[in-house]
Amino acid sequence: MDFLQVEATSGMVLLAAAAAALLWANSSAAAAYPALWQMPVDLGVGALRVNEPLRFWVNDGLMTLFFLLVGLEIRREMHEGALADIKLATLPAIAALGGVLVPALIYTVFNANTTQWRGWAVPTATDIAFAVGVLALLGKRVPPGLRILGVHPALSGVIAGLLTPVSEARRIEHRLHPWVAFGVMPLFAFANAGVNLSNVNLHSDAILPLVGGIVAGLVVGKPVGILLVTFLAVRFNWCALPEGVHHKHVAVIACLGGIGFTMSIFISQLAFADEAGLMAAKVAILIGSSAAAVVGLIAGYVWLKAPGAA
Repeated sequence: MDFLQVEATSGMVLLAAAAAALLWANSSAAAAYPALWQMPVDLGVGALRVNEPLRFWVNDGLMTLFFLLVGLEIRREMHEGALADIKLATLPAIAALGGVLVPALIYTVFNANTTQWRGWAVPTATDIAFAVGVLALLGKRVPPGLRILGVHPALSGVIAGLLTPVSEARRIEHRLHPWVAFGVMPLFAFANAGVNLSNVNLHSDAILPLVGGIVAGLVVGKPVGILLVTFLAVRFNWCALPEGVHHKHVAVIACLGGIGFTMSIFISQLAFADEAGLMAAKVAILIGSSAAAVVGLIAGYVWLKAPGAA
């Protein structure tokens, strides 16, 4: 299956999984949601056994497959795709840098005087599947050159994939991609997006900067960072926009870059040890990602012309 087709479809599956988790966590059967994911699962052979909650096996076990897939995709792109040519790779790399630095700066400003500053990386992430899924809703308004801008995030934890021989990387990636897209990622969303909203106090003096920093980082920081550094890079001839792509097109992608969702949730679990902070971060991620999706769709319909339009 084509990469973008898989990502677009899996983005809708991700949305459905997150919605199901939220509905369950706020229903009359809410107590069963955390009970399920805290259920101990014992795996091992002989004396080598690991007993951890079910959520651990999803977040720390199955997500390994996701990072392996990312490594395989980057390995292939370095050999035969957009990353094989330094000039072609420069634009998405610079755009990604802006999309990391500005949201991180905004979050840090909000939380400089609090203990929550360690969550600075939460609004820097982009959920590629979700973003491409929303992009697919714009249909043929999206020029082909725009669909490949920045689709491969530079993530750590992908050493195994990067070291895989190209011939094997292509074969493994082809087989692994649907399992990750339609299995691992939706399961991760289902296991982590279920936040009981009645238990989250967004007006707390300690929590409000955290929520504000994440939402502002995703909705404002992402598009400003991506668009600003892209404009400057093109202006100073460090790189060029793909054929048929203009800055207004990049602006649409920049807005959709604020959809952090699964990746932001993954980072938040590493950043926040306290339950209150983690739950508030998840709510902020859901709010910010939803707002970014809406803004991106509106921008797409306003700035991207439909085929045949004057």
